[in-house]
Amino acid sequence: MPIREYECPTCGFRTERLEQTSDPNPLTCVRCRDEHRYYVEMLRVPSAAYPQFKGDGWTRPARYSPPTRGPKGDRS
Repeated sequence: MPIREYECPTCGFRTERLEQTSDPNPLTCVRCRDEHRYYVEMLRVPSAAYPQFKGDGWTRPARYSPPTRGPKGDRS
């Protein structure tokens, strides 16, 4: 489930929400709703992705030793 950032176009209030794809998209600003008693739909803000490195192959192990090759003349 991704964490999405939203910003109110009226007051600039920013918030984050952990959501699923099945969640309803419109999110209303709580600050505008409490202060002015009207509902403003917040806009989704693009944010940086968080990389997740899983499995082997993306880094060397702690005890790394380079592969050894045979003698230079041996090409069998």
